[in-house]
Amino acid sequence: MYIIILSEFSYQTASGSDENAIDISEADLFQIGKSKKFDVENKTVVDYDVNYEQKQEINLRISSLKGKLSSTDYIVLKYIEGQLSETDYINYKNIRQSYRDEINVLELELSKL
Repeated sequence: MYIIILSEFSYQTASGSDENAIDISEADLFQIGKSKKFDVENKTVVDYDVNYEQKQEINLRISSLKGKLSSTDYIVLKYIEGQLSETDYINYKNIRQSYRDEINVLELELSKL
């Protein structure tokens, strides 16, 4: 079957005499958007991770949470050194724990994708 690639996930049928057309198997064509996509620049079919964007979002959120943990490390040190009371520290401790809990949930979700 001959097609002309329009975008990563779209095409139009073509004749074999069209210079922009590529020959593609029906099996590969059936997998477009599932496990394969078009490489528009190289006019080929390549593997595609359908969860790529979701994984990227999760990884960005994990990075953000780890950054928040790092940015509050000094508060832990102040508490350890006695410069912060337990009453003042408890709020930060709970917030930091919520960050770690969310990271754990996101990492588990990521491992299932």
